[in-house]
Amino acid sequence: MNEEGLNEAACACESSAHSRLCACYDLQSSVAPKRKEKEVGLSTACALYPTSQILSPGVMPPNNSDNSPCPPSPRREMRRGPHNPVGHPAEPAHQQAIQRPHVIRTRAMLFGMCERDVVRTYRLSSQAILSLYEDLREDLDPKTNRCHAVPGLSKLLCALNFFGTGSFQNPVSKIAGMTQASVSRNLAQVLKAMMKRKRDYIFFPTDPAELQQIRSGFMGIAGMPNVLGAIDCTHIALRPRAEEESGFRNRKHFHSMNVQAVCDARLRILNVVANFPGSCHDAYILAHSNLATNFLEGKYGEGWLLGDGGYGCKPWLLTPLQSPHTNAEKRYNEAHASTRNVIERTFGVLKARFRCLDRSGGALQYGAEKVVSIIIACCMLHNVCLRFGMHAEVEEDLIPDPPQELAVDADSTAREFEIHVF
Repeated sequence: MNEEGLNEAACACESSAHSRLCACYDLQSSVAPKRKEKEVGLSTACALYPTSQILSPGVMPPNNSDNSPCPPSPRREMRRGPHNPVGHPAEPAHQQAIQRPHVIRTRAMLFGMCERDVVRTYRLSSQAILSLYEDLREDLDPKTNRCHAVPGLSKLLCALNFFGTGSFQNPVSKIAGMTQASVSRNLAQVLKAMMKRKRDYIFFPTDPAELQQIRSGFMGIAGMPNVLGAIDCTHIALRPRAEEESGFRNRKHFHSMNVQAVCDARLRILNVVANFPGSCHDAYILAHSNLATNFLEGKYGEGWLLGDGGYGCKPWLLTPLQSPHTNAEKRYNEAHASTRNVIERTFGVLKARFRCLDRSGGALQYGAEKVVSIIIACCMLHNVCLRFGMHAEVEEDLIPDPPQELAVDADSTAREFEIHVF
């Protein structure tokens, strides 16, 4: 090829590269050029012009007919979208977070359920639940105006289902219509609200008329006069922290809280002490409770409690005779056993109704402080059931408490294991 032909070919190549570069920067085009064409145009332009003129935004390319500013480099392309409203550089697909859809669950409610299902699911009647909710709603209702906040009644139903079934929080969350984390928060909120009102549901009366009704109720069982209550202790299994296991291990070699309770002839709980671990003896708990001080001071008038052989005999506490010989002593033991049996029935009904307290439902998976609140809350609910005429039978599959030892020196048990939550 001659020299004139070579010059024409070079001019044609230069004209083609220049036209491709102008097409790359043409802002009037609504469709972006293909990636392959961009790479060819840019590589050709870099051979003809300085790099700063190609890559710097706003630099006019040679022979730009409309004098429009250059757009940014294709490598810095900004993408706008619902997750990138300000136009930040788009992240690779494998680095983009997957947003979980917001699901509004159907909350647990009473309306639409038959009374049998209500009692089976929540252990209380509809009337009892609504009455309890009216008392607690000030502390349970949401403080926010959000349309999807958990209602106070749903929080209470969630806690009642946990108390009644003794199940883990995941199964409870499916019935309550909320997540497991919400179940945990709502349970803590319900317990806190109930602990503020525990003295309204569990109290030892001081009114002479009420005390006389208690005496009459016990008198009608086996003819024992001046009985103000039956006292005993029961063990509630829990899983303590590793450093506290020795203090909570009872004589049957499982970890528990030793709960002292006093009831009347109608199985109503009058007094409960739940903040002592399973290693403490029954007599030790009574000696360090306010109940013993009140009886010593004569706060409840004339009368006494009935206890088993685990307690020492006191002027205000009668225990059975260990070796009765006469007919009168035998009749006393028989009347004592029949009358004191109401506390055993109370524990049986309490654990049958609220399975979280029975070992058949497993040990409570909480710290000792929260277990104390759960025990007291269940005792409060037990009294609510009696107030609304709900009576439960003792289930046959309940695990009995270990047999009680005879009374021992109360000071032999270490006091530092007492749980202080109030």
